[in-house]
Amino acid sequence: MKKKNLFLFMLLLLSSYYDMDAQDVSPVKIPFETALNTTKELVLSQIAADVKIVPLETTENCLLSKVKAGAIQMIGHDIYIPCDMGLLQFSDDGKFVCSVSRKGQGPGEYANIRYVAVDRVQKQIHLLTNGKVLVFSSEGKSLREARFPMVWQLELLGQDTYVSYVYNGNGKKREKIVLSNMKGEQINTFPQYDQFTVPSGMTFYNTDPYDRYLYQFAGNTCLKEFYNDTVFTVKKDKLIPRYILDMGKYRLPDKYRFEVLDGNWERFNEVSAPYWRPNMVETTRSVFVPYSPWKFEDRIKGRKLVVYDKKGKSSYNVKGGYIKNDMNSRLPFYPNIQTTDDVVINLWEATDILELTKKDPALLEHKALQNLKEDDNPVLIIVTMKK
Repeated sequence: MKKKNLFLFMLLLLSSYYDMDAQDVSPVKIPFETALNTTKELVLSQIAADVKIVPLETTENCLLSKVKAGAIQMIGHDIYIPCDMGLLQFSDDGKFVCSVSRKGQGPGEYANIRYVAVDRVQKQIHLLTNGKVLVFSSEGKSLREARFPMVWQLELLGQDTYVSYVYNGNGKKREKIVLSNMKGEQINTFPQYDQFTVPSGMTFYNTDPYDRYLYQFAGNTCLKEFYNDTVFTVKKDKLIPRYILDMGKYRLPDKYRFEVLDGNWERFNEVSAPYWRPNMVETTRSVFVPYSPWKFEDRIKGRKLVVYDKKGKSSYNVKGGYIKNDMNSRLPFYPNIQTTDDVVINLWEATDILELTKKDPALLEHKALQNLKEDDNPVLIIVTMKK
């Protein structure tokens, strides 16, 4: 009897531990500013369990342009890439599979793609378009659709709730996060405390194709903004601080926001020059902070990277801005697309790879890159991280 009681006690103790509310744990501080004082070389073999170089098939039926890279998703071995042509499905060896439905006004069709979320348990794709969410099977079969408010991005919270992000482009939005059921019916909201004045009263957006405001990791749905230094875990009844990205002197002052400057690109590019625009990719071992200039034209060539080591609780700047590929090719890796918990993608345009070969011709020695042409579809580096 005593052994039985002891067993029950330990079971309850473990249950309470794993059920512990995230609000009981202080948010982790990532010291971005001080991390820039320490620069180290990082090679893939230190962090990666597997690396694949995947040239995406190029045919008339699957030409990729204007890729919404931040919304790329994976279910098993299938990759879903939203682009100007629609939502295209590829296998993880680069073969084109199909186009998920098509653009149009009919049932199961979409006018555009605002964002894509996936349910990997039920193997379903949730496509956000203007005024509705369309749900497809992983094979592209239309399952259902629901009317939905106009929001910027969405993610799933469990299997019965949508978490939507509202971009405050005019300084007057009342909600930051909207929670809805699968029918699109609102069940909760979290307020937009970030209020400001746009002189003209117009709405502006300072965004990037790689932006992901909502991401999933280890069963959690998380919120990461670009003007806010706090990353939150989203629950149905609260937002819980998860990380604080301490930008220090590199944080863009509120008065220099693109929206506050009334959409004046010339002025914005001038005053934002001393500051960095940080993204975030979370894995089991590390938090990657890809960062770049705020000036849109410089965001690709100005890419840099900070890494926070969860176990060692230390952060540093990565030498050269990219992770050196010492595993299966010489093509460097930039971790800026998060799919599943520990699978991270880097999308390389074919033209950018060929530009690199001018300095390093050996890049094309990898079998997958030997026949690469400048008008080919992008090449993916798919990295499975060590746990």
